[in-house]
Amino acid sequence: MGYESFKIKFEGLLKIWLTSKKPTIIAKRKSDDLIILGNGPSLSKDMDNIRSIIKNRDVLGVNYFVATKEFLELKPLYHVIVSQQYWGTDENEGWDNDRKRIFIILVEKVDWEFNLFVPIVASKSKGWIDFMAQNKNIKLNFFNLTPLDDDPSFFSGHLKKFKACPRPHNVLIPSILIGINLKYKNCYIAGADHSWLPELFVTQDNVPMMAQKHFYADQLKSLNSTLLSDSAKPVFQENSLKHKPLHEILHKFYYSFKSYWFLKEYAELEGTKIYNLTEGSFIDAFDKISYDEITS
Repeated sequence: MGYESFKIKFEGLLKIWLTSKKPTIIAKRKSDDLIILGNGPSLSKDMDNIRSIIKNRDVLGVNYFVATKEFLELKPLYHVIVSQQYWGTDENEGWDNDRKRIFIILVEKVDWEFNLFVPIVASKSKGWIDFMAQNKNIKLNFFNLTPLDDDPSFFSGHLKKFKACPRPHNVLIPSILIGINLKYKNCYIAGADHSWLPELFVTQDNVPMMAQKHFYADQLKSLNSTLLSDSAKPVFQENSLKHKPLHEILHKFYYSFKSYWFLKEYAELEGTKIYNLTEGSFIDAFDKISYDEITS
């Protein structure tokens, strides 16, 4: 074992030992196939295709999918939120209100079996847990976001137990991990455009700007939220109005795309096939297929 390999393994084990807590996973799969819905703009045009393949398949949504009309139509079995800002306080009070709106909708609207996956940090918020307990259909699943960089075969035991995760720089990464750990044979990813690079530019005042486009932009315009807007805006530091410099943004992109290759290797170890249904997706780790190639 070389020094770099040893260093990666040692640091990973140390992070798990120091920061990971006992997870609580209640969810169980209902079928062999999982459809994971990202928030990319392509999801709008693909929704009819998704409806055509949804029969006898489980569905997982993320983030603000809860606030769309499709949420109540498709009734996903799972939903994933990983940003710790949901249980913190932002400098922008409007962002706090937008995030809290998600939980209000869940408590008021969910009338089917529903598993919410959230980070361990949420388990420390008694007020939030009590609020969610108002709806008995919602089952809370707490898992660790302890970040790993490499060698899924070495860390597979910890990954299976939800004690760690490939660097979770976006919500799709832990969503795929959940699909693998729940033993799905096939995971189909939709709305995973990840086409951020062409949207990135730097202003004359040296502020990096990016338009992060989402499929629900038109539906959520009434919220008048800069957080949910498709217009170009700075990429902010967590819980802050301070913007990230360009090198930090690109570094985050690097780890995001690297994590998909980590997940590809881990999925192969666990016997799960991952397919990307998103036409034009920048993710290069998973086989890309069309909706027509999915058998019923």
